[in-house]
Amino acid sequence: MGNGALDKRAPSSHIQ
Repeated sequence: MGNGALDKRAPSSHIQ
């Protein structure tokens, strides 16, 4: 669970 609030396209993705 990464930043789902910022990236709704990537569910549970470690982006930031």
